[in-house]
Amino acid sequence: MKNSNRSIGKTGEEIAVKYLEKKKYKILKVNYQFHRYEIDIIAKNKKNIVFIEVKRRNSCFFGKPEDAVTRPKQRNIIIAAKKYLVENKMWDSCFSRFDVIAIYANGEVKHIISAFEAD
Repeated sequence: MKNSNRSIGKTGEEIAVKYLEKKKYKILKVNYQFHRYEIDIIAKNKKNIVFIEVKRRNSCFFGKPEDAVTRPKQRNIIIAAKKYLVENKMWDSCFSRFDVIAIYANGEVKHIISAFEAD
């Protein structure tokens, strides 16, 4: 089951990258990790650094994909994003935001811009 979920997630990330590239986003990093924290995709859109969580579901039995981006998950993404900005000396030089890309079983891609904010 774990490998199946990982495969679903990896395929979701690939779909999201293609979607973002079509929208003229520049992909900076996929699967950025800082300790136990991870960001699925880091991209640049105009002057914005965008931290993107990708959620893909084969069915909505357990809810919509975007509903899985809980507040604790958001906090983990924010911690990793802060580390990325510091590591890359971008802390004061850019605007950043947090998006969610939800991919449904029927192939629909829903891009939620500014899905949550850092505290």
